[in-house]
Amino acid sequence: MPETSAIFHILPLGWEHAGWRGVFYPKDLPVAWRLGYFANEFPAVAVPQAAWLQAHQDRFRAWLDEVGSQFRFYLVLERPLTPAIIGETREWLADALGGFVAPPEVTRPGRSPGAFYRRIGVVEEGPQGGCLACGVSLNGMDLQAQRALLERLSGRVEVDAELLLIVEDRPPEIASLAGLRQLAELMGLA
Repeated sequence: MPETSAIFHILPLGWEHAGWRGVFYPKDLPVAWRLGYFANEFPAVAVPQAAWLQAHQDRFRAWLDEVGSQFRFYLVLERPLTPAIIGETREWLADALGGFVAPPEVTRPGRSPGAFYRRIGVVEEGPQGGCLACGVSLNGMDLQAQRALLERLSGRVEVDAELLLIVEDRPPEIASLAGLRQLAELMGLA
């Protein structure tokens, strides 16, 4: 494995997955409590644009009331938005905003995604600073394939860099997510 001290943050895309009921979320857990339950297991979440654009200031406040002060929201941009929307959202989430991330085609039209993963660059940094991100699918990946993925990614980031690894499967398999997180820890990448 290449020498690196990069830190990988492995996050699912969203927390509201019907397929997690009875698998990750207890069957009797009210929908309104899912984010709080999720935040006990994950330090952050990537939120699809459709989900966070539908939220208003009151909804963001409710989200913030459900999570601890260290929890971060990374907001995915699937299409360009006005500076006013970005600024307003930044203000509403304040320190809980990890950053806005977007595929290159959103920030630089005409560029194609990477060959084995879709690279996402930070468009607007949150108060915590910036990092790189990429989206992956774990469908059909065994532990050897996951290890190979982590090795390839660690060889592409700078020493001391942070990388968001956003699992885009809908829904991500909890066992695969947990396995990837544990594997990254064992490899010294998380």
